[in-house]
Amino acid sequence: MLVTIDDDAWFRDDTALQLIADAFEGPYLRENHAGILCFKVLYASTGQMQVNAFPQKQFEKYKNKPRFLAPYFIGAGHAILKEAYDKAGLYPEDFFYGMEEYDLAYRVIEKGFTIAYLSDIVVMHNESPLGRTPHADKMRMLWVNKAKVAFRYLPKSCFYTTAIMWSLEYLKKTKWDWKGWGEGWKSVFSIPGNEKRTPLGAAARAYLRGTEARLWY
Repeated sequence: MLVTIDDDAWFRDDTALQLIADAFEGPYLRENHAGILCFKVLYASTGQMQVNAFPQKQFEKYKNKPRFLAPYFIGAGHAILKEAYDKAGLYPEDFFYGMEEYDLAYRVIEKGFTIAYLSDIVVMHNESPLGRTPHADKMRMLWVNKAKVAFRYLPKSCFYTTAIMWSLEYLKKTKWDWKGWGEGWKSVFSIPGNEKRTPLGAAARAYLRGTEARLWY
């Protein structure tokens, strides 16, 4: 397996790697055929859970659960079996920033694996408030890449709603950067002509419904 945490993060407990190995050998992950294991991510400065590093959009409903099957994973802290990489492939090379986890997650789920979350494996994240890229560029890449993922794997209706809702999110988060908004739409409009659709099969769609995935954006 490959264990990954951000370069500005660390495991809270010295036993984390052993806990990860034990989890993959334990009944919960084995019975659910988990290919990816998600960790709990806390802000190092406050000890509070990082909401945007939680693998479920319904945070209040799931935040206190010790374990659950998730619809996606977060890059800040996770482990992926080699078998899952071998069958699903690696991260998309055309995503410079953002949403690459969704792309890989959907391919892993399509290959029959699940994604599990365990709260007793904890990562402390010292996230920089400045980020790694200019804010507007970051928001535009998140928008365009999420639209790519929706076009590749989800019903076309999800591509349209994702593109529209994330365009509004872009405007909100960039304080109405209309120039960047136009550049984003130009990239989104090019997606159908440049991307190949490989929609998820019935089993993968059923898994996403069962894990209460938010697909429309």
